[in-house]
Amino acid sequence: MNDPKEHPSWTYLLRQKVVIVALVIVLVVGIAIGWLVGGAFSSHTQPEVIVTSTETVTVPASPMTPTATPSPSATPQGTATPQPTASPSPGTSSPSPGADTSASKTTRLADLSTVDSGGCSAWSWMNKTATLSKTVYTDAKACEMNARSQNVGDNGYLDYIVPVGVTTFQATVGQDDNSTSTDVTTRFEVLDLEGNSLWSADMTYGHTTDVNVDVSTILRVRLKVTVLVAAQSPPSQVTVVWANPQFA
Repeated sequence: MNDPKEHPSWTYLLRQKVVIVALVIVLVVGIAIGWLVGGAFSSHTQPEVIVTSTETVTVPASPMTPTATPSPSATPQGTATPQPTASPSPGTSSPSPGADTSASKTTRLADLSTVDSGGCSAWSWMNKTATLSKTVYTDAKACEMNARSQNVGDNGYLDYIVPVGVTTFQATVGQDDNSTSTDVTTRFEVLDLEGNSLWSADMTYGHTTDVNVDVSTILRVRLKVTVLVAAQSPPSQVTVVWANPQFA
């Protein structure tokens, strides 16, 4: 009996099977290789990262162009210039050349202490209200002096240190309207430390005069009143007054 494997048709079929199996194996292997290669490629391939770098560039300032120059209309107007009226007016608020401006107000004698005083024969000097030629002065230095014939030449005085910075001594002088004698003549004087007369005036009852003496170079002054002419009948007394006395 013959072996079927030796038959020609059997051999042909066997060969075709082998070819088909080989093709299937090649196909499977190819798919497997493709999958492996694709997977490996995809696992090693990183997503593309786009990095944007921002760089600050400092551009040197270009020179100013002519258009940056202020136009003529930007020039300050003439009205902005300080007016001449802003300057102190001559002789008003401006201090005179060489004047000491440290004293900004007057100094009343009532606010100062005397260095020396005396000579009032009836009663001593005091601050009081006095009346001179019908004018009342609430700030006054006054004393009552005997004015009999034997009292001619008698005097009363007040000494003061001149405050720093002042230039004048000012007052109004006369005999008080309430004096008991009205026929007495008295001399009012402002003296320096050496006894030199800086100012003087002879006064009778009912008259007054103003005092304005330069003391800018004086350290100390004496205000002195002397009886020149005695009363003709008793009571022989006169009240002499320095009204509103002050340094300025």
